[in-house]
Amino acid sequence: MPTRKLKKQVVIAIAFDEAFNFYYKQNLQNLQSMGVEIKKFSPIKDESIPLADAIYIGGGFPELFLDQLQKNFDLRNQIKRLLKKVYQYLPNAVV
Repeated sequence: MPTRKLKKQVVIAIAFDEAFNFYYKQNLQNLQSMGVEIKKFSPIKDESIPLADAIYIGGGFPELFLDQLQKNFDLRNQIKRLLKKVYQYLPNAVV
C-alpha cells in the first residue's frame, strides 16, 4: 500500500526492551516509509527518553520487570512531565 511522505520531519521515541517489545512490524515500517525517524529507548536501562515529537510505548510484559521499571526514577519522572503537556492516545488505561 502506498504511503504519503510527511511534510515535516517527525521523530518518534519507541520503548523497546525486555518489558516492552510487542509491536506490529508493518506499523513500524509504515511509519518509516512516511519519513518518520524512529529512536528506540529502554524504559528499564535508559535514564531519559530521546528527543522526539512523540513517544510510542507498545505492549509486552512490564509486570515481569516492575522492580527495574520502578527504580528508574529519572525516566519515570520525565514521562510524567511529558504526559501533562502532550496529547495521549491510550487503547487501555495507564495505571
